[in-house]
Amino acid sequence: MPEHPGIFRFDLGPMNSPVMQGFLPLTPESQYSEERGWGFLKLAGVMAMDKKRPDALSRDYLAAAKASFQIRLPKGTYAVCTLSGDSQAEGTVTRFFFNQSLSINRKEVFRNDTKPAEFFQTYDLQNYRHFWLPGMDYHDTFTAPRFQEKQYIASVDQDFLQLEWQNFPLCALIIYPVEKQGELAGELAWLQKRRK
Repeated sequence: MPEHPGIFRFDLGPMNSPVMQGFLPLTPESQYSEERGWGFLKLAGVMAMDKKRPDALSRDYLAAAKASFQIRLPKGTYAVCTLSGDSQAEGTVTRFFFNQSLSINRKEVFRNDTKPAEFFQTYDLQNYRHFWLPGMDYHDTFTAPRFQEKQYIASVDQDFLQLEWQNFPLCALIIYPVEKQGELAGELAWLQKRRK
């Protein structure tokens, strides 16, 4: 993966889980430090899981009852890309997260209040009628719908960008200046292909 100055890529999960090429590991032990310029300010009720599949970036995640992450950045406008979800692999008990929320610089940008019945209909049972059809693309049919890719725009005017989330299984985080969108287009396409 090519290097682009000023672009930060984080792969979230437990300390010993694999890290996608070109990404920095972000684990519960990654407390904020002035020297590094990024890390957690607060982390409570942590759930850092490694589900072994489907790939190094989305196999693991870090959810918490309360997570507060800070990164020092030059003033400007930034894109914040998130990959969230749970593959539900490596286990017989389905794990789900209610009342999910994500805030950037104290402004809520995402909320998911899915109820239990809706969760099972949408994510667990939507393909039960044709589970064994031959020729089906397993990734597109069963894996991809369990994840969400989002992009948000945020301004930094006080030297820091802060993210706070609750019950949100965050797998990956990419932060970059909006003027580097063109440089990132090829990388993001490569990343999607690599994950499939």
